Amino acid sequence: MDLHERISINPKVCHGEPCVKGTRIMVTNILAAIAEGLPMSEILQDFPGITTEDVLACVAFAFFRRRKPLSQSELEEAHAFIDRYEQRLNEQAHVAL
Repeated sequence: MDLHERISINPKVCHGEPCVKGTRIMVTNILAAIAEGLPMSEILQDFPGITTEDVLACVAFAFFRRRKPLSQSELEEAHAFIDRYEQRLNEQAHVAL
């Protein structure tokens, strides 16, 4: 995934905060929605004009932008969060069927 195709930083847009390219939707807003546990479908509904790939690019951008390595406890917490998020997505997929 080429993050430059999905994420832009422009000092004249949202005070230079990283945004989904072509929008004023800040990466931090997408990350906050994920942290709240919103399912992908709700994130896409709450932020019209973005795609699943844009959401994933926000996560990748945050990961690559981090300047220091994760501690063992942070890494374990991140894995636990991802596991919970994936489980929630799977449960919602089964309910939708």
